[in-house]
Amino acid sequence: MNFDFSRNINVSGNAIQAHERFGGVDFDRRNYNLSTFISTSRLFSLGGSYRWGDEIYYIDRRNPYLGRGNSASLSATVRPDPRLTSQLDLVTSRFFDVRNGSREVFNVQVLRALSTFTFTDRLLLRNITEYNSFRGTLGTNLLFTYRINALTVFYVGYDDHYRQEDLIDVHGSRFFQSTAYRRTNRALFTKLRILFRY
Repeated sequence: MNFDFSRNINVSGNAIQAHERFGGVDFDRRNYNLSTFISTSRLFSLGGSYRWGDEIYYIDRRNPYLGRGNSASLSATVRPDPRLTSQLDLVTSRFFDVRNGSREVFNVQVLRALSTFTFTDRLLLRNITEYNSFRGTLGTNLLFTYRINALTVFYVGYDDHYRQEDLIDVHGSRFFQSTAYRRTNRALFTKLRILFRY
């Protein structure tokens, strides 16, 4: 089902019955999805979705099984100035093993912020910051882009990554016991991209 309303508002929903083979095992699953998108102004837009139903446990290829899952996503975009666009995305996903009760296997949240500021038609700055609760990671990326001409672009960037200490493997073992975040790597880089026409 799909419903379009005035002022650029959309609501949709569907149900899916699927047969899937994974890891040598056949699965029949049923999923449901609801989503909406609202963009009544150029300054702001909002979207979201919710999905639930049967899910396959893909992580262990030798022992896949059918469980229950649900996931939700929310996305908001703001454009306070013609040169600035900021987008915030939140995705959550939960999976339950229903073979014996309803044990929660994982509960993941991913938060991602993307902002782009255009100084001129040649120069822009982009920032991406992302948090992932499953991996215990936090990272940021800054990228300056300068377009020299239609075929040549120069980049200067900075990466900074952190990870929850008790999730860091050191020589195959968990060395740290703290849940504090520790820097795992950072980098300053440049890149020149030149396209040739012939």
